[in-house]
Amino acid sequence: MPYDRAWRMIGEAQRILMTTHVKPDGDGMGSLAALAEHMRRQGKTVRVVLPSEPGLKYRCIPGFDQFEVLGRTTTAEAVGGQWDLVLVVDTCTWGQLNGLRDLIERHEGRLLVIDHHKTRDALKHQELVDEAAAAAGQIVLRLLECHDALITPTMAKALFVSLVSDTGWLRFSNVTPEVFRMAARLMDLGVEPAPIYEELFQSESPAKMALIREALATLTTNPEGDVAWFWLTPEMFARSGAVAADTENIIDECQRTAGVIVGLLFVEEPDGGIRVSLRSKRLVDVAQVAAAFGGGGHARAAGCRLRVPMAEARRQVLDAIHLALGRSPSRLA
Repeated sequence: MPYDRAWRMIGEAQRILMTTHVKPDGDGMGSLAALAEHMRRQGKTVRVVLPSEPGLKYRCIPGFDQFEVLGRTTTAEAVGGQWDLVLVVDTCTWGQLNGLRDLIERHEGRLLVIDHHKTRDALKHQELVDEAAAAAGQIVLRLLECHDALITPTMAKALFVSLVSDTGWLRFSNVTPEVFRMAARLMDLGVEPAPIYEELFQSESPAKMALIREALATLTTNPEGDVAWFWLTPEMFARSGAVAADTENIIDECQRTAGVIVGLLFVEEPDGGIRVSLRSKRLVDVAQVAAAFGGGGHARAAGCRLRVPMAEARRQVLDAIHLALGRSPSRLA
């Protein structure tokens, strides 16, 4: 979808509802904050509703305190209404829009998705999607810049959070020269990286640190040493005092081990489902693996959810990973 068409859709709308995926991250919320500020400056009525509770470290995003949270500060019924445009950022799958699906399906106006994931459902929408983009914020910044929109210092900060969140502070394989140029432009607009880094990566709660300790106690690797996995149960959450949002980026811990190519985190949720995070440094397209279980994402970062016991979930996903590596099933879960 051309950027011009997306820009017209936004420009022609007066009442706009925006959202992102469950377990909202810096990319989704940073993109929402920048777009919301731009739209409000144009005199539009904007409401940003998150489908689940965000991590408190994202308080560094300008406009964070204006986000509504489904189930805490609002309900799907209260959000429903006559919106000219519903804008979904950083996802295009129903499974990531918990609590908002009925509202979006009933919406009779325009629906715009801005995303960079290759896994997409038919939301009866218009798309502004670039699978090669490192972050949704990269697409949003292009959209604003190619139409000469004013980017304020607070918008720049929100977009910087977006870029660094989905690139691991500009170190993942999805980083391109354009990403570095964008980061530099945002710094020229007043962004100070050091305090943002401290807030995002050096401000974890004691409860999250205790949860990491619980996860690392289960860390397991295959005989080849290139696949590592660990898991979390409700009992571990109870002991640590952590909440679901605290699982963000814990998956990165198992990839610190030398030789590990694929990392997996299995989280048993209160309803018994198993949420799986998958990461790959190379060789394995974890989005394809996740898709086999109804999930999706990127080649190097993906997720899925299984409705089986923990041990069976580990067995199934590990078998799929080993098959992707050209080996026999592991039977090591």
